[in-house]
Amino acid sequence: MNRRKFLFTSSATLFVSGVFGCTTITDDTDRTAHYKETISSVLISSDGKVLVALGHNYHYIFELPESLLNTLKESFHPYVQAYIPNFTITKKNVVVGDVYLKLVDAPVNAETAALHAGFHEYPDFIRMKVSLIGQRYQASKVDVQNEYKLNKAYVIDVSVEPKTQKAHLSPVQMVAGSVMFLGYSLYALTIFTGCSLSRRCE
Repeated sequence: MNRRKFLFTSSATLFVSGVFGCTTITDDTDRTAHYKETISSVLISSDGKVLVALGHNYHYIFELPESLLNTLKESFHPYVQAYIPNFTITKKNVVVGDVYLKLVDAPVNAETAALHAGFHEYPDFIRMKVSLIGQRYQASKVDVQNEYKLNKAYVIDVSVEPKTQKAHLSPVQMVAGSVMFLGYSLYALTIFTGCSLSRRCE
């Protein structure tokens, strides 16, 4: 079994199966809705399978792409910053988006290593695009400590397809001072620093 399909394996299966079975509609209009989400934390699970973005209104939980996981293991990863321009939400609260990984102030050997790892060279920068897919949940009452937070809160544009299902409550919890997801600890993902997550920062 593919260890990376967290939405359909182990304990996550029981939880998410209920979410996808939900048929409650939040909006019966035929227009795409838009809102701006303030992201305060971007976290990775201790088992290396899950990426979590904690927003003010919703939590966005993704399968961690292999290319992103591999980047975190590479020697050049201290020079990588990440940028997410927007999310799109489907009728079943599936969230999709792209992460742009960009080298910043990297020495030549780091640039060479990044290119060998699948990054692409452009006239003014070296970058890789990674696709995300996951699930949107109603934000739970998680008041995370500063060690889990980004340097600043960031705003992402979110578009929502019409007639979306009601989002279930997020499985992210605080347990004895640690942020947890289905029994796994979550840790701050350091490549999301500065103003790299979005064009706008609060």
